[in-house]
Amino acid sequence: MGALEISQIRKEYGILQVLKGVDIALDDGGFLVLLGSSGCGKSTLLSIIAGLAEPTSGDVLLDGKSIVGVHPKDRDIAMVFQSYALYPNLSVARNIAFPLEMRKVPRADQERAVAEVAKLLRIESLLDRKPAQLSGGQRQRVAIGRALVRKPKLFLFDEPLSNLDARLRSEMRHEIKRLHGILGTTIVYVTHDQVEAMTLATQLVLMHNGQVEQQGSPSQIYDRPRTMRVADFVGSPPMNFISGKVSNGRFRGETCPIEFDYKGPDGACEIVMGIRPEAIGVAISGQASAIEIAADVNLVELTGPEQLISTRVGGQELVLTAPSGVDVSPGQSIRLSIAPESLHFFEASQGMRL
Repeated sequence: MGALEISQIRKEYGILQVLKGVDIALDDGGFLVLLGSSGCGKSTLLSIIAGLAEPTSGDVLLDGKSIVGVHPKDRDIAMVFQSYALYPNLSVARNIAFPLEMRKVPRADQERAVAEVAKLLRIESLLDRKPAQLSGGQRQRVAIGRALVRKPKLFLFDEPLSNLDARLRSEMRHEIKRLHGILGTTIVYVTHDQVEAMTLATQLVLMHNGQVEQQGSPSQIYDRPRTMRVADFVGSPPMNFISGKVSNGRFRGETCPIEFDYKGPDGACEIVMGIRPEAIGVAISGQASAIEIAADVNLVELTGPEQLISTRVGGQELVLTAPSGVDVSPGQSIRLSIAPESLHFFEASQGMRL
């Protein structure tokens, strides 16, 4: 296996700065997910780790040894691409065995390794087929098998599930998680899908504009986002934000008629309060709540076990989630309950957590 350390990696194309001093550390056997919107630099960073691109400056260490400048084939790294990249004229067995063929591994050892990987991925019955005869999920399993058969120190996944439909994505997420649990391999996984990131990662790195916005466990990033940008990106539906001021120990919303005691920076400072949709409830008559505000329901969307309720509170839209059994409808006036311990606060100018 392999511990990975990324130190002050920068990548520039002329005056364009793609990566701006990225520092990341991943323990041996960890599952690191690079999360961010398109153009944030996550795929460029993955290419640098793989050796498909060289950094302008900085270092990448695998098991304490620098791999910058080392040829990709000598890095002991396997990569699974978004496009599967299978050889259409070769059988599944030959596609999986191809890396071993290139290293002139004896045929008997190749066959043994392919059989082991096929059993692990549950594709034993597909070994004689060609890629054109496979579904998208089966092709992705073959691509993963081709990486597994090498038994490298580090696995790289570049948005491997983006071409699959929702059901297959869910199945393949479970499969990758299962394989990581069995093999204990070190994995770096790139995605823009926060569900994939939250369910797969042991360490999550949110990237923005070529920099690391926050690194931590999924629960740390979800429960204590370091910036408003992290809070907004991680979570579905996104966090609600209410601008306001603190004066004389009281927070007062500017566009939302909400007030409560606030123990924090004072002196008429401007802050932004964040509330996740699941932290807002529909107040029940006769049940006391720490904070209650009146709201008008604009839209109700049923997603199955829960519903998304979009409300208007003064000049502010607030979105909440509620069990499907809660009876609300557009145009109805309701009261919302908010627990103070579920609130997040950020300073208004830079968006940093208070």
